[in-house]
Amino acid sequence: MTMYKKILIYLILIAPLYLLSKENKTVESQPQILFEHEKLTSEQDRRELLLKFNTAVLYLEEKKYKHAIQLLKQSSKLLKVPSYLNIGIAYYKLDSHNNAYLYLKKIYDFKELNIKIDIHILVRHIIYILLQKMISI
Repeated sequence: MTMYKKILIYLILIAPLYLLSKENKTVESQPQILFEHEKLTSEQDRRELLLKFNTAVLYLEEKKYKHAIQLLKQSSKLLKVPSYLNIGIAYYKLDSHNNAYLYLKKIYDFKELNIKIDIHILVRHIIYILLQKMISI
């Protein structure tokens, strides 16, 4: 057999097997890529919410309370208690005591706080005092 015939036989018989084996690996890896994509998207969303929370805190320091409230409402998907607390403070600074009361009460009524019971009781007590002061105003 000549060298050309050997190469031709190789291309006809062996190359398609190699290509098929590569296709299977690609198909098997696609679910992994999708899983990683969802994970990366989730992590990106989390980082965006953290960035919005930090930006809102800067707005609070600059006394731009309406801008801060807008961002804090978005960040509350990730950071409920800190966002609600800052929203309540911002509304209080805007003399919108009813709205401040609603957001501080959300914290007071929040059942899923993942902190120690002593701190939880302390936080609830502080919020209770703030709410009582706001009601008496």
